[in-house]
Amino acid sequence: MANKATMKDVAREAGVSIATVSFVLNESSGHPISEETRQAVLAAVKKLNYVRNNVAKGLRESRTMCIGVVTTMWHIRNSHVVRGILKELNKYGYSVILCQRGEDRADNSFLKYYFENKVDGFLYIGTNIDEISNDQKRALVLHEIPVVTLDCAIDRMIPSVDIDYFMGAYNAVKFMSERYNTKKIVAIEIEREMRQEQEREQGIAKAAYEHGIEIEIKKDTMYIGPVNDDQYYGTSMHCSEKIISAVDNMSEGDVLVLFWSGMEQWALKRMWQRGQVFPTIVLAQGFVAQELYDWLHYSYLPNNEIGKIMAEMIIARLKGENNIEHKLLIPEII
Repeated sequence: MANKATMKDVAREAGVSIATVSFVLNESSGHPISEETRQAVLAAVKKLNYVRNNVAKGLRESRTMCIGVVTTMWHIRNSHVVRGILKELNKYGYSVILCQRGEDRADNSFLKYYFENKVDGFLYIGTNIDEISNDQKRALVLHEIPVVTLDCAIDRMIPSVDIDYFMGAYNAVKFMSERYNTKKIVAIEIEREMRQEQEREQGIAKAAYEHGIEIEIKKDTMYIGPVNDDQYYGTSMHCSEKIISAVDNMSEGDVLVLFWSGMEQWALKRMWQRGQVFPTIVLAQGFVAQELYDWLHYSYLPNNEIGKIMAEMIIARLKGENNIEHKLLIPEII
């Protein structure tokens, strides 16, 4: 027997997104769909003999007891968040489907898991506010799909957990200034258009201004994402050269601020080679045991705890609690 057509099949046949198919079938007002697009969707429905699923339509009378976690797993930070999610959801008898986030932000693929009744909702681990397409946002709000986002508060109607990167960086510079009588900040960041980087820059600038500290920010282009061995070696070496150069030009009273995890390994290696260490703080999770060096600090992101908070929030939504929370967490200096 041939498999029944799904909403995803209809979307592919009509050349539109899953959300657009849903808007057409639900005759949604407030989301204008051209007559040409509407006819294309209806033609695809007829051609594929698509039969609407009442559950996908919104009449969800039973639970799948499964949550979709939308993320990219290549970043170690995300894996820690997922670990916290799994531990907390397990208490409620929920399992998880990992929905790999694509590079194309217009990709609506993760929504299919809800419309095909495979998950009860989503935990979305993001990096930028604009990475979720407008179609996705509209579908999440229109269908009241239970979802909690991390690092991409996309709509006031969608619960979110966010990190205050501005205050994290501000507190980091303030801490280093008061502890080490800092005269100059040498900061190394990734040259990439990311909200986190911009907020950290602003936090550093404000704290430096208030404490009369000179700032020197060095930006480096670095590939971020899944890499093969050759790519990793090339980009890692390029970043290490920038860090080595920065360390070589530092003087007594300078403090090193590193925006990303792993940068500290190159900095420490060069300091030992040079025979002089400089107080260093990393604005992220660390790869080096901080307790080994009393001059090495981290702006700690409690990622396991973040995962637990997200899980608690999605469970509350599934229980029908309508309070929409937006939690803002400030990194802790360790």
